[in-house]
Amino acid sequence: MHKIFFHIDDFGRSKIISEKILNTIKFGSTNSVSVMMGFVNKKIHKKILKTKIKTKLHLNLTESPKIGTGKNKKKFDSLNFIKLIFLNQKEKKILKKEINEQINDYTNIYGKNNLRVDGHQHIHIIPWIHDYLVNNSKYNIKEIRYPNEKIWIFKYKILFKFKFYRNLLALLVVKFLILFIKKKNTLQNFLDYFIRDFIIRKYYKKTLNT
Repeated sequence: MHKIFFHIDDFGRSKIISEKILNTIKFGSTNSVSVMMGFVNKKIHKKILKTKIKTKLHLNLTESPKIGTGKNKKKFDSLNFIKLIFLNQKEKKILKKEINEQINDYTNIYGKNNLRVDGHQHIHIIPWIHDYLVNNSKYNIKEIRYPNEKIWIFKYKILFKFKFYRNLLALLVVKFLILFIKKKNTLQNFLDYFIRDFIIRKYYKKTLNT
């Protein structure tokens, strides 16, 4: 019999999102939470520390207000998963500094011995980002989340939803990129793309709306 673990992303994305996630944790069905840095103050982060729930750094390079200054700002403000793959070395160097800042911010609050990593929009499995994380001697990463979703059509009506095909394309890109990285470790399978929008959101609806 398989155990099902419920994981929530984006804690710290805003005060409202963070408070709703805290309410969901009280509901009793959440096993772990991914934390975004740079958006809310330390008081919000300390609230989730009090819950004793397992946390991960939700590395974010596509929705960060801190990346880029001056003439570079427009370029970095419009980053997405595909653009991150094809950056030049100078641009990667700038983003590696941002990765360092987010890791330092996270470990200063959550502890250096508690460094587990996943990525907003799964950016952490982009080969150059993944290699930087696992080969950097400064970081003692305990876990990295490797998405391994199966294509599962549980209701035929989802075939008529645009979001299903958007998620299917994203899943195929992720599966392709994972072929090119050497995994640090393996975690539970995350049914993120196909479960997030059609099942878990309904499951948590009552709590998230309180």
